[in-house]
Amino acid sequence: MEGDAATCETCQQTFARREDTWCFLPPSREREFADFRREYQTVRADEGWGALDASYYRALPHVDQDDPQRNIWCIRECSFERLLRLIGNGKPLKILDVGAGNGWLANQLARQGHTLAALDLADDSRDGLGARVHYETSFEAYQAEFDRMPFGEAQFDVVIFNAALHYADALSVTLREARRVMRSDGSIMVMDSPFYARPLSGTAMVAEREASFARKYGFNRQVRTIGFLTRAGLEQSAAEAGLEMDTWAEDNRWATRLRCTWIGWRTGREPARFPIVVLKRDNFNA
Repeated sequence: MEGDAATCETCQQTFARREDTWCFLPPSREREFADFRREYQTVRADEGWGALDASYYRALPHVDQDDPQRNIWCIRECSFERLLRLIGNGKPLKILDVGAGNGWLANQLARQGHTLAALDLADDSRDGLGARVHYETSFEAYQAEFDRMPFGEAQFDVVIFNAALHYADALSVTLREARRVMRSDGSIMVMDSPFYARPLSGTAMVAEREASFARKYGFNRQVRTIGFLTRAGLEQSAAEAGLEMDTWAEDNRWATRLRCTWIGWRTGREPARFPIVVLKRDNFNA
């Protein structure tokens, strides 16, 4: 990379950096994701994500009591505390934040002394990578796909899928790409993706959301994602990608169990859970 341009060593295509974000979406892929990004931004704006002042972003994942997405941010605040315990207080790490959104996690980990790269499809200034202007920390931002990361092999100590892995289309393909950019002794961490014990519960959740979006916004989704995860499905896809499960860290606080019970009663189906899952390289199938 030189200045505001970078050339891919494989395809020799040149990519630009716009407003401090490296844009690694070829024109054909930009067109492919145009509707998905537009619909995503429409929903997120309507749901009240983002703010206008820097103090809001710098405080994340903590938000005020009246924040329209406070319940979700409370889950992420708890996840972040567990993540810090898993990462530990050792040497500074080189970390890739996949699905970085507005960059809150990259900012908080950079404050801990780690070196961060933030990757996402969204680059807008309210809910995407453009929001990094609000932070006092420094980290690189990359607009790119999960399955086509613009990095060489074995660059990162930790690859974090930040409320993002359920947006994958082919799980084993996405995990294989994460394994490629992860160092041999590194780890992949999955946080804030909805997990269900029964696939039918996740399928019902996705169907409910899509029906709601169709009624409210008139969306007819063109880009397919899996929408949720199961432990069995993740373990199988991880094995196909040459990975194995190392840690399953679930939030078992009484308040969380009570919330899940209430959601199950209200919806009539199994509520989602949000564990942090750590995957390591399967050295027997390296």
